[in-house]
Amino acid sequence: MTSAVTLEDGKRIEYLEVGDGEALVYLHGAGGVFPKAKFAPELGRTFRVLSPSRPGYDGSTGTCESAREEAEVMAAFIHQVCDGPVHLVAESAGGASGCWLAVLYPDLVKTLTLVAPTAFITRHGAPPAPEHMETVLFGTQPGWSEPLTAEDRSTPTERAG
Repeated sequence: MTSAVTLEDGKRIEYLEVGDGEALVYLHGAGGVFPKAKFAPELGRTFRVLSPSRPGYDGSTGTCESAREEAEVMAAFIHQVCDGPVHLVAESAGGASGCWLAVLYPDLVKTLTLVAPTAFITRHGAPPAPEHMETVLFGTQPGWSEPLTAEDRSTPTERAG
């Protein structure tokens, strides 16, 4: 079933929904949401699957300048449409937004599954060294004990490498 929601910032997010159970949000890749994808009904046997079209795709409006900004939009979508934290599946070009969403809003993401993510591709297309990936994923000081505060979310982060 196709639905749409208008977020507080005025962006309209179109999404497909199938199934019942815990919420699973699927962030699509560069091809947009595939309404006839066979995996959605299969996952819908166990989960309430929500496949929002990212801003600028399919019937969703607006644009985002970065994956981090897109993560903010998807966080607003989850707040408005889902009841509690979600299982997040981020595919290909949706991978970077999925990672930012999990970092910025750990209270919204119960689990994160990356499927062929392009989130870590370098400019030259070569995969980064494993040590670089650790720094990108976990920072130089990977330990923390509390979820990010609103102040943490608004503070620019240093980019590794």
